[in-house]
Amino acid sequence: MDVLDALDWVRLNLSHTSFIDVGCGIAWIPAMATDLGFAPAVGIDHNKEIVQLSNDLGFPAVWQDAFGLDYSKYDVIYLFRPIMNKEFEDTLECKIADEMQVGAIAITLGSNWNRIITDPRFNTIAQFGYIYLSQKLKA
Repeated sequence: MDVLDALDWVRLNLSHTSFIDVGCGIAWIPAMATDLGFAPAVGIDHNKEIVQLSNDLGFPAVWQDAFGLDYSKYDVIYLFRPIMNKEFEDTLECKIADEMQVGAIAITLGSNWNRIITDPRFNTIAQFGYIYLSQKLKA
């Protein structure tokens, strides 16, 4: 099972449409989300060169500071591991969890994002190997 399986599950089982990949690299996952019908589907990254490469390849990436974004605007938020500093990563995860709208889905890669998986405001609705789909149930 992989990210494509998780996105396909969301598409088939839920009525979520907008998608963001936080720390997208070359933004191939937002490109897959677009192909599956998510709209808008975008990736953000802090590395301007990677964003330019993504755009040159036709992938939907935007240069953005992850801490400056309002996550309440997205139905599905994909989190790989955008920050290598654990303290900053924990701060970002708390920000995203707090700002996500009720009903939104976080797609996380297991123990990398254990705060969302264990947060009582969230419910794990599906699991594909190490990939967790967690839905926010309450503010």
